[in-house]
Amino acid sequence: LEAVEWRNLRGGFGGLHRIRFGVSGGNNVVPSFSSPDGSLGGYRSVVSGRLSGFAKVAGCQPAGELYFWGIGCDSPMRRLDVWAPNNGCDCATCCETRIHGP
Repeated sequence: LEAVEWRNLRGGFGGLHRIRFGVSGGNNVVPSFSSPDGSLGGYRSVVSGRLSGFAKVAGCQPAGELYFWGIGCDSPMRRLDVWAPNNGCDCATCCETRIHGP
């Protein structure tokens, strides 16, 4: 988002929100919103509140109802989904995928 003016918002769809996760029955976790300016109320990124681990990141905090209970961060946030084949594993012998990084 860039240079967004939040004028004349109406409180449809269950309340007054500037953004929403899972619109029209969509996935309420996957979307994230980023902005290089003040379009997100001073946040650089807002991710779904269901991604609760982001609340533990320095510079991130609950963004409140206006941002659909997302987690607002003062730096750009990204998320990586890794999908791996089951390879015959079941919950009793779960296979692990390990990612290492800083």
